[in-house]
Amino acid sequence: MKTLFWKVFSIVLLSQVSLILVVTLLLNVEYEQRFSEFELSEQFQPTAEFWISHYELGLDTQDVGRRGRDYSLSIYSAEADEMIYGRRWGSPENRRTWNYQSESGKEYQIFVQIPPRESLLPEFVGTYPVLGAFSTVLVFSWLLTLLLTRPIRRLKSHVQDLAEGDLDSRLETGLTKRRDEIGDLAKALDEMSGRIQTLLESKQRLLFDVSHELRAPLARMQVAAEMVRLQAEERNEDPALHDRVSYEIDALNDIISQLLQLARNESEALSIDKLGLRERIEEVVENMRFSWKNRKIDLSFSGDPGTYRFSSSMLCSAVKNILENSLKYSPQDQSIEVEVVELDDHQSIFIRDRGPGIPDAKLEAMFQPFTRMQSESIEGFGLGLSIALRAVETLGGSMELTNRPQGGLEAEVKLSLERAND
Repeated sequence: MKTLFWKVFSIVLLSQVSLILVVTLLLNVEYEQRFSEFELSEQFQPTAEFWISHYELGLDTQDVGRRGRDYSLSIYSAEADEMIYGRRWGSPENRRTWNYQSESGKEYQIFVQIPPRESLLPEFVGTYPVLGAFSTVLVFSWLLTLLLTRPIRRLKSHVQDLAEGDLDSRLETGLTKRRDEIGDLAKALDEMSGRIQTLLESKQRLLFDVSHELRAPLARMQVAAEMVRLQAEERNEDPALHDRVSYEIDALNDIISQLLQLARNESEALSIDKLGLRERIEEVVENMRFSWKNRKIDLSFSGDPGTYRFSSSMLCSAVKNILENSLKYSPQDQSIEVEVVELDDHQSIFIRDRGPGIPDAKLEAMFQPFTRMQSESIEGFGLGLSIALRAVETLGGSMELTNRPQGGLEAEVKLSLERAND
């Protein structure tokens, strides 16, 4: 059970015990007031004086006492050492006693039998009534706590589903149709998740539409810039300005391509294949070696190789973008290390460089789009790690950045891929 359950259970249990104690205290106060010596003497003193006067006159009060209508009253003569009226003394805790001196100077004791104290504790069979009563309160508190915390646990589970990106998740009608604050909260959460889902879908559509619409004019600009450059060369003019225009157009195309890749990683339907993890990583590394001919990438494997069910495009997107980021920020003469570890319960891909690293306070922020280290000499738009993270999360994994003690950055991609049956 979680902390909330025990907090509510403690409150309910203490409230039940406190209620029993308070009511018991009030009953005791009322009992003491009702059956105090003062109240009883006011009520029974006249009757006692009547029978004492009869006794002193020599009248027989014993028979009257046996036939008396009020057997809760008993009168004892100290001088005669006999009960002159009544027969029942009662136990000390269930009687009130006071002394009385008649007009003749004789001493008497008056006893009044009172009912036992009232108690909220049930009379269980056996010798442990208090233990039985406490067990009853405990069970009642447990059931009441379950009744209170169960819908809260359902709401918490639903919110966790939303936090993990499952915006299609909806609460069961048993919660949304409740006519209380929990029901209102459940309906508000469903409305919120539906609205967020609509807004995200609208954002995705807008991003795709704008990106595609921008590509056409950029392509025309690129063609026009190349034609102007050729004309400048024919006139023996300096083509540097025209080259700069072409460079900026290419940069815009790169931004649009990365934005589209980021959007695809968030919304694209996965194509699941049965693939070997090592083979796909080797393919990505070979492609990067071809693109970065002057750089060295070391690849190593450990663990038990296997075939898994996963999206090849997502895995390649994640590894490619992390490798590109490492190659950009590490020195030209330093190699990049790629290590693939395959264990029974998970698979890890480590990509290590010997670059400047990232301040610890900014490690998490590097996953946000358009966040990059301040370096004018290194080209980029701050989208690579964002694209990699979205791809890894789509595969059901996690990604973590850490600074290496010997210098450089280590990116760990941790996956829990399903092994394919051979």
